[in-house]
Amino acid sequence: MEGKIWCSDKFRHDWKQFLEFVQHQANRLAFGYPRYEAKTKGPDPRNKYMTRMKLELKAYKKTGNREHLLNIANYAWLESQAPENKKFHWDATVDSVTRKYV
Repeated sequence: MEGKIWCSDKFRHDWKQFLEFVQHQANRLAFGYPRYEAKTKGPDPRNKYMTRMKLELKAYKKTGNREHLLNIANYAWLESQAPENKKFHWDATVDSVTRKYV
């Protein structure tokens, strides 16, 4: 399957590296689907994606291995599909919690 990603010409990062990162995410999801998701016909909240994401972040902080960042990105997507968080919702008007601190 192939998809297209649109981005403004003002994107200041290396577009090729971004697309490679997204492709690595897709590869991992495709590889993991038969193992973890096929039996449940998709993401399953019993897999506790938020908990897994926290563990991956802890491992990334310790090792600096980019592999953990790919796992975090995928768990973020999976959490959005099968949320562990009981307060899950979407509010696009919310202010960023990091903008004023970073």
